[in-house]
Amino acid sequence: MTSQKKPKQKPTAPLAYQAYLIRLWQDGQHTGWRASVQSVQSGETIRFASLKALFEFLQDQTDNQTHHR
Repeated sequence: MTSQKKPKQKPTAPLAYQAYLIRLWQDGQHTGWRASVQSVQSGETIRFASLKALFEFLQDQTDNQTHHR
């Protein structure tokens, strides 16, 4: 009985991928939304005082990924 070897595959470039756990909350009924993102890859957490700041962060992250391709 002979075994067949699988052909070697060329390594592929890693895909641009980021995963975040996003948390949203309000400190009170009449306050704005606050947010935090936690990187799934590194565990780093970043907090934001507004949704606008969160969206700007996410935009910057995706803009940076686009420029590295």
